[in-house]
Amino acid sequence: MKNSVFEKFPRTVDAAVDKLLEGMTFQDKTRVANMGPEKLVDLHRAFGGQIQLEFRLPGNGPLMKSCAEYTGVHELSGEQAAYVILKVLWAKLQTSNVLKVVK
Repeated sequence: MKNSVFEKFPRTVDAAVDKLLEGMTFQDKTRVANMGPEKLVDLHRAFGGQIQLEFRLPGNGPLMKSCAEYTGVHELSGEQAAYVILKVLWAKLQTSNVLKVVK
C-alpha cells in the first residue's frame, strides 16, 4: 500500500521539469527554447495555473520545498513555485538539442 497519495506527483523541481518535457512536442520545446527570459512571465500566465493543478501546488509539500530551495526563499506560494518550475524548464531547454534561432 502506498504511503501517500502524493507519491505519483513529482517531489523535486527536476522531476517536475522532466515530467513536463515528456509531455511536450519538439515544436513546443523549440518554441520555449527560443523565448527570451523576458517572455517567461507570459509563459507563466499561460501555463502556471495548469502546472499548479497538475502538480498539486501548494499541497505537494516535497515539491514546494524543492522549489523554495531553488530560490533560497523560505516559503513560496503555489504560483511562485510554478514559476520556478517554468524557469528551470526554460533553462534546461537552453542547453538541450532543440533548434534555436541563430541571430
